[in-house]
Amino acid sequence: MIDVLLTHSNHLANDPKQLRKMQPYPPLGTLYAATALSCSRNQRCSVRYYVCRATYRLQNYASEHQPKIVVIYEDDFNFVTKMCLAHMRDLANQLSTIAQSKNITVIAHGSDATDSPKEYLDAGVDYILNGEAEQTLTELCTALLQSQDPGDIPGLVFYTSSSKI
Repeated sequence: MIDVLLTHSNHLANDPKQLRKMQPYPPLGTLYAATALSCSRNQRCSVRYYVCRATYRLQNYASEHQPKIVVIYEDDFNFVTKMCLAHMRDLANQLSTIAQSKNITVIAHGSDATDSPKEYLDAGVDYILNGEAEQTLTELCTALLQSQDPGDIPGLVFYTSSSKI
């Protein structure tokens, strides 16, 4: 069982350049987020980075590892993820639907989630992180894992504090 599962929605199949080279690189922003969570002074939480090459595999992975939180964290350093591509939104929504079906709290971060939070929240994402989000992510995960109300954490967009943890 793990606390936080981090992934992203810019998959290899949607990146012809990387697919041709067959050298998928983990997104730097997502790895920063994983580092921020695992090195938090307030609480260390178990974190896994999940390379999702096929959406259906997340369902099996989530069943096996039983994360409390799934974070879809886009890389702010990659121009492709800043373009708010429709296939990335669709994939993020599929990932959040899978997590929601397992009663897992879902957090999303990225340019598109910041620009269009309603679409993500309506699709099942519980929290949207705005801006430079590593600190906000760390505070939010700490609050959720300790069953605290995250309502006063700056940089969050959400409908209600309906944590499932």
